[in-house]
Amino acid sequence: MVRTIVMAAVLIAMAVPSSAEDMQSKLNAQVEAACADLLWPGMVRLPIGITPQESLIWCLMDEEALDYRTSKVRVVMVGELDGSPESVADFIETIRQRQREDSLFRDYCAAFIPIAVSLGPTQSVPLSFPPKGQAYGNGDSATAAYIWRFLGWFAPDAVFELVSPQDDVWKQVFEADGKDVAWPQDSLGGALRRQTAAGWGDTYALRWPAVWNREVTLELTKVLEYSGFSKMDFLSKQDPLLPGPFSSCRRNAIARLNRTPRQVVAELLMHYGDHLDTVMYQPALALVARSRFGELTNDAAPLKSVEEIVAPYYSADKPSLGDRISGSHLAGHLVFAELARITGDRRYVELVAEAAGYAFDEEGKPREAMQFHNEMSDAVFMACPILTAAGRFTGDPKYIEMALRHLDFMRDLCLRDDGLYRHSPLNESPWGRGNGFPALGLALALTDLDAVLESPSFDRSVVEPIRGEMLAAFRAHLAALVTYQDLTGTWHQVIDHPGSYRELTSTCMITFAILRGLSQGWLDEETYRPVALRAWEAIKLRVGPDGGLFDVCTGTGKQASLRQYLERPAILGLDERGGAMALMVAAEMLASESRQSKVGSK
Repeated sequence: MVRTIVMAAVLIAMAVPSSAEDMQSKLNAQVEAACADLLWPGMVRLPIGITPQESLIWCLMDEEALDYRTSKVRVVMVGELDGSPESVADFIETIRQRQREDSLFRDYCAAFIPIAVSLGPTQSVPLSFPPKGQAYGNGDSATAAYIWRFLGWFAPDAVFELVSPQDDVWKQVFEADGKDVAWPQDSLGGALRRQTAAGWGDTYALRWPAVWNREVTLELTKVLEYSGFSKMDFLSKQDPLLPGPFSSCRRNAIARLNRTPRQVVAELLMHYGDHLDTVMYQPALALVARSRFGELTNDAAPLKSVEEIVAPYYSADKPSLGDRISGSHLAGHLVFAELARITGDRRYVELVAEAAGYAFDEEGKPREAMQFHNEMSDAVFMACPILTAAGRFTGDPKYIEMALRHLDFMRDLCLRDDGLYRHSPLNESPWGRGNGFPALGLALALTDLDAVLESPSFDRSVVEPIRGEMLAAFRAHLAALVTYQDLTGTWHQVIDHPGSYRELTSTCMITFAILRGLSQGWLDEETYRPVALRAWEAIKLRVGPDGGLFDVCTGTGKQASLRQYLERPAILGLDERGGAMALMVAAEMLASESRQSKVGSK
C-alpha cells in the first residue's frame, strides 16, 4: 500500500478563480481532479467539512485508519501551503517519486487532510486554531472547526502540520540543538500543544516539511528526535487489553467503544432523566429510557423514581399542558404512555388522551392534522405516537385513524420524491433530525399498532390497513436513509450533504428506528443489522462517560436555506435533547442484545 506523506498537500493548492461566481465550481473540479490523481490501493476518501466556497474538505486515508484498534500508529497529516500552481506541480512530482520508494511510514496508518484555504484578493488566508466562535459558523472559523473537531473524534496518535521547508519554525528546529521551539500560537500544532482537540485527550503535534527532497529526508531522524516523536510513550507502551500503540486521545476513544449498552445507559443516567420540570419530549424521553432500563435489568428502582418525578402531574397539582402548547409538549406525554404500558394505571391514560385530544375540534371531529405541526417534519414524531398510544390504551380507534390522517398530511407537505423528508416546505433541505423524527415517530407508533392487533377488543379490519400504510411509509423512509449512512456509521446534519457535520441526534433516532424494526420483524436482518451495528459504534464514540456529547444540532426551527442548516451550532458537551436520544438508542440496543442472547441460548 502506498503511504506517501506529501500526497495530502496537493489538494490544498488551488489557483485563484477568475471571478467569485465560478469559485465553487472551479474548486470542486480541482479537488476531484486531484483526488483522481492520488488514488492508491485501499484509499478511502472521507468528506469532513465544507469550505466557505462550498467545496468539500477531504480527508484521504488508509482504509485501516477507520479502525481505532489497529496495531499501527495513527497519524494525521494536515496540509498548509501557499496555493500556487507551481506548488501543485512540485507536489505531484514529489508524490510520484516517493511512490517508487519504500515509505518511511509504512508501519503507520495515515490520514491526509488538505485544508482548502480561503482565497483573499492577493493571497491565501491562513486558518486560526483553536477555532473561534460556534461550530460550525461561517467563513474560515467554520473550516478550522471542521478540522479541529475531526481531530477529536478521529483520535489520532499524532498530528503532523505540513509546512514549507523554508518555514521559520521548521528551520529553527535544525538549529535548536534539541531544545523546544515555540510554534505560532494560532497554528494547528501550536493550539494542539496548549489544549486537546474537542477535549478528548492529548495527541502529539509535529511541524513537518511538506515538500520532500534529499536534504529533508537525511534530516528526518534528527527532526524526529528533536520533536520527541521517537521517544513518545505511545510508541513503546502497549495497552494491556488491546494491541498497538496509543495516545491518550486514542485510548479514550477505544474505552468508549469498549462499553456495553448497559454501561452507556448507566453513565448517561448520571446526567439525564432526573426531572420533568416541563412536560416536553426532551426530558420525557430520558425518563422513558430510565424506566425501560429498569425493566431490562429487573430493577424496580428506576420506575419508582420516574413515578416520583411525574407525581405532580399524576395528582393534577401541576398541569401537564400549560397555556402555551407546542408539539414538543404533546410528545412529552409519551412518558405517561410508557407508564400506562408498564403499570396499567388509568390516570396515565387520561393524561395521554388529553394530549391526543388536540387532534380533534370542539365537536370531537378530526382536524386536518394535529395542531402545532408548524409544517415541519418533526410533527410526525410530535403527534403520531401519542395518537396511537391513546388508541392503544383507551380502546378508541378514532385516535389510530387520526394518526394516519396526520401522517398523510405531513407526508404531503414534507416528503420528497427521493424518500427523504424536507424539513418544511420553506426549503428542500433534508435536515438530519428532520428525518430522525419521522423514523423515530413511526417506530413508536407501529409498536403501539402491533400491540393493538394482539388485543381481541379491537376491530382488526380497521387497524390492519392503517398499520400496513404506516409500515410501508416506515420501510420506504429507512430504505432511503440507509443509503446515506457514511463510512463512519453516522448520518449528517443535512442527510444528503456529505460535507455537513456528522450529527448525533439524527444518528441516534434513525438507529433506534432500525433496532425497533429488527426486533419487531419489520426489517430484513441481513440488510439492516450491519447498519445498526455500525451506527452504534459511531454513537458510543460520540457519547462520553461524563455525559458529554459530540456534535448535537441545537434546537432548530424551519430554515430558509441550505446554508442556514449547515451553520446551525453543533453542541459539544452536555445537552438534554441529545442525552435523551442517546439514552433511547442505548436502551434499545440493550434490549436488542438481550433478545438476541435469549434466542441464541434456545
